[in-house]
Amino acid sequence: LGGLSYADKERRTFFGSTSDRFIQAARLWHTGTVKKIIVCGGVGNLLNRDEPTEGGFMRDELIAMGIPDSCVLADTTSKNTFENALQAKAVIDAAHLQPPYVLVTSAIHMPRSLRTFAKAGLVVEPHPSNYEVIDSKTTFKDFLVPDVTLLDKWTYLLKEMVGIVVYSMTGKA
Repeated sequence: LGGLSYADKERRTFFGSTSDRFIQAARLWHTGTVKKIIVCGGVGNLLNRDEPTEGGFMRDELIAMGIPDSCVLADTTSKNTFENALQAKAVIDAAHLQPPYVLVTSAIHMPRSLRTFAKAGLVVEPHPSNYEVIDSKTTFKDFLVPDVTLLDKWTYLLKEMVGIVVYSMTGKA
C-alpha cells in the first residue's frame, strides 16, 4: 500500500517514515517469495492534485532497484485504503494473477487493510512492516521525562481506530 512518500514544492518525491513497506516489497521479490509487485497510490495531497503519484514513484524506484518493469504493476489513482483494495483487485483481475497474494503495509494499519481487502474479494497473506515498538524495558526515567514522539504514535493509533469504526459502519471493511 501507499502512504510512504511525499513531494516537495519542486515536485520531487521522497520516501517518508513508513518506507519499510517499500523495502519489504522489494525484499519479497528479490528473495523469490513473490513474482509480481502491485504498488498502490495516487496523489496523496488532497489540496494539490498536481503532485506525482505514489504508485508511479514506487514503480520507478522498484525498477531502479533492478526489478524488471514487467514485474511491477501500478495503481496510480487510489487515495485511501478502500480504493487501494478495489484498484489492487482490478489490477489482479486484468493481469490474471493467481493467489496467493501478499499484502505489505504498516503493522498498525494491517487489521483494517485485511478487512478492507477481504471486502473487495481478495484473500491476502499479511506481511506487516514499519513496526512501532516501544522499548519493553521501562525505567524510572520513562515516568519523569516527557517524550513528544509518543504523541505521533497516538495519532497513528487513533487514526486506525477511527478508520476501523468508519470502514465497518460504511461497509468498506
